[in-house]
Parts: sequence; structure tokens; C-alpha cells
Amino acid sequence: KKGPGIACIDTSGSMNGIPLMKAKALLLATADILEKEKRSLYILLFGESGEIKELNINQSYEKVEILKFLNTGYGGGTNFETPIKRGIEIIEDIKEYNKADILMITDGFCGISLQFKNELINKKKKLDFGIYTIICNGNKMEDDFSDEVIAI
Repeated sequence: KKGPGIACIDTSGSMNGIPLMKAKALLLATADILEKEKRSLYILLFGESGEIKELNINQSYEKVEILKFLNTGYGGGTNFETPIKRGIEIIEDIKEYNKADILMITDGFCGISLQFKNELINKKKKLDFGIYTIICNGNKMEDDFSDEVIAI
């Protein structure tokens, strides 16, 4: 789609090293593309349940600002429901993001509960958004909530 993007970056301990470097590089490349297309980007860094940091990037930005933000994070466990829920709130509450899709950048070592999966299916239909997941450890893993999964 050609709307804005919401990027959820996994900063759990299992992302340390090469996977996190790949995630940051992918995010910077995505930000460049969206900037050229005059599309906004909302970045969510996440870890365990309830751990989330946010940065809203409008059509123009300073890469230094993004890099400084990307150097923060958590280093503990992983919970996918926290960033997905926040991404949905952003789509619902911020008019500029009502056509956004969610990009999950992770090593894939997590899942979602059946209850949340059912809620997510309903929200995706109602709000017409997709979830695209990039696995940064090179091992493609399927999940039960993404529209597409790609391994790098």
C-alpha cells in the first residue's frame, strides 16, 4: 500500500548482535523510501510485555534522531502483543495513520495468544491494515498473524 508505516522493532536480548544490526539497517532503508514518497513513519521499539518506546517521524526527519532512538531498547524478553496493540491504537487514533500497515522486524522468537489472534483478525478486517514481518536471523519462520513473512 502507499500509506504511512508503523515499524515495530524487537529489541529483546535474542536480537543482540547481527539481528539487531540488520533490523536497524532495514529500518533506516525503509525510512529513506518513505521520506522520498512523502509518507510518515511511526517507530515502536519493544521488548517484554508493556515495554515500548515510540518515535513519530513525519515526512522529513534527521537520520541522527532515528539513530539515537534506535540505540535505546530493552534486552530482555519478547512480547509481540504490546507493539501490535499499540500499532492498532495508532491506526485508530491518529488520522494520518489510518491507512498504515504494520512492519514487524524481529528474530521471530515469540507468538501471540489465541484470544489476541481473534481480536487481531477482527481489527485487520475492520481497519483494513496488514502486518508484514521481517525475520532478522536468516531463518524463515511462519506465524499465525502476519500477511507475509520474509527472512533476511
